[in-house]
Amino acid sequence: MKQLHELADVNPGAIDYAFTQAANSGDLSEEGFVQTITEKLGGDREQVESLIEAARATYVAATDAAVAGVSNVEPSLVYDWLRDQKPEMAARVIMDAQMGRFGSIKEATGAYLSDLSTIDPEAALNADLGPHAKAECIGGKVAVRINGKLYSWREAMRHRIKS
Repeated sequence: MKQLHELADVNPGAIDYAFTQAANSGDLSEEGFVQTITEKLGGDREQVESLIEAARATYVAATDAAVAGVSNVEPSLVYDWLRDQKPEMAARVIMDAQMGRFGSIKEATGAYLSDLSTIDPEAALNADLGPHAKAECIGGKVAVRINGKLYSWREAMRHRIKS
């Protein structure tokens, strides 16, 4: 990461430009990103790939922690959903993470959880909702019983995300 910042100091804007290009495509590992940053920095491809991997690992660890702050959902499930279903939100998450902001990944995690009963009903039914809540299938839809009271999945997730 330090090397990436040193290279950015030598060639201002190159890193931001390359990350913006990657964010617009929604994929930090794509071949075009490596090529763009290598061309902009004028460096060795292997060194650039190593620097990118170090930066990516840092951003992934921070975004994983942000996801964990919202729920115990596996972060890769949120990322896959973002990439496949919400590419514009994925781009915003990547750009925000680059700037050290994680509100958008928390928002995305909340959106994923709110839609989980339609994204993956089986996962919703098996979700660990805590000691006082249990998901059930009623009339073909996933609902949640919290302390004996029945809520729609979306209502229950709104309540859980706020608390």
